[in-house]
Amino acid sequence: MIKEFLRKNKEIIISISIIIIIVIVLFCNYRKQLNKERTIIYNEESEKIENIESEQLDNIAKEGSYIFKNEKLFITFKGEEIEVPGDFSNLNELEEETYQISDFKMVFYNHNYKNDNSFIVFSDDNGQNWDTVQLNPNEEIQYIEFFSKDIGVMYEILDVAMTDAFGNIKVTNDGGKNWNVVSKGINDIFKLDSKVKFYTKDLGYFTMPYNGGDSCELYYTLDQGKTFQKVEVPHLMLEDTDLLWEDIYDYYNMPTIKDNVYYLEVSQGADGDYNGGNSINYYSYTGFDWNNKEIDKKSLEQLHTQFNERVANRSDKIFLKEFENYKPESNEIKISQKEAEKIAEIGFEEADTIGESGDKESQIMRIEERNANNFFIMDFGCKERIYNDIVRKCYVFIRENSLGNGAMVFVDVTTGLIIGGECFGD
Repeated sequence: MIKEFLRKNKEIIISISIIIIIVIVLFCNYRKQLNKERTIIYNEESEKIENIESEQLDNIAKEGSYIFKNEKLFITFKGEEIEVPGDFSNLNELEEETYQISDFKMVFYNHNYKNDNSFIVFSDDNGQNWDTVQLNPNEEIQYIEFFSKDIGVMYEILDVAMTDAFGNIKVTNDGGKNWNVVSKGINDIFKLDSKVKFYTKDLGYFTMPYNGGDSCELYYTLDQGKTFQKVEVPHLMLEDTDLLWEDIYDYYNMPTIKDNVYYLEVSQGADGDYNGGNSINYYSYTGFDWNNKEIDKKSLEQLHTQFNERVANRSDKIFLKEFENYKPESNEIKISQKEAEKIAEIGFEEADTIGESGDKESQIMRIEERNANNFFIMDFGCKERIYNDIVRKCYVFIRENSLGNGAMVFVDVTTGLIIGGECFGD
């Protein structure tokens, strides 16, 4: 019976079998293509993850970067990973205005709400030794910055009421061990969103925003915060309005600085719609007298060209230029301190064309290991590069002025070459 059925339906059975085979082949090809696409997607995502992890590792290795590991804070400085003492178990990121990593000062603030532990920890010797200052739990530091190892400024909030903040601007002259109140704001009040920023130990600003961002006043100090004055700028001619200039352009942003020029944007705030809600930009060479005229770009270009020419003319008998081939056999002291002082004098002369070189009378010297850098040989606008593979024993000469600005010059004790330096302060 079965044989008879198969004989009579042979063609149908063959057709069905062929269809089934085709379906199976198509299904297999589909699964194969699907797996291929999944593999491609997986590889792309894996590559993205690897790139992200690589970037994170690169950031960890960057000079002056930080990382949290096992609820502890570590920084990378001069090619070494250094643990910062203190309870940072509540953090996975640092607020930019509450820490500083520099050659002359390292400082970190934290308030651990888990145990109400509020403190500042700082180091004057590149993280070799640390001091801790305990704070009252109600002291919330919004900004802290040092301009030398001894002179620093901080802004703290102690209490708030609606949009008002009650706090202090403080200064220290002993490296952070003791702080003195110099300002409590305007009529003893700051605003909840007030920002404080100092560019030197004497020149600083703070903002007073009102009405949810509709307007903002800006105040500046030239005496380390003891007195503040309201920033005023030249007014421009207005068209097609009966409003006063100060009623339109009433939001003063925090100034910024670039290439020793201060920049200030005065906008219209959240409620401004005059002339499309535009802003007026000002600049200043002092930080307190403002101009809205165009900076002479041609003159700036000439200055940049002159700067680069001076860099190129610095002698390779004095300044290290070929870093790749610089491999002295030892750290033996072959250059006397007196010889090093003469070499450093040339370095300070050149540092004065880059930034502030400090007062000669303030000069101090110490012998310590330093990484070479390109401070004296980089063209205008180039980024500083630190050579972590070149660590040399150096005469380190340091000068600063009354504003806390100055320079360092690193003279190799063996070769007598200036292998790097830096300017510090504003």
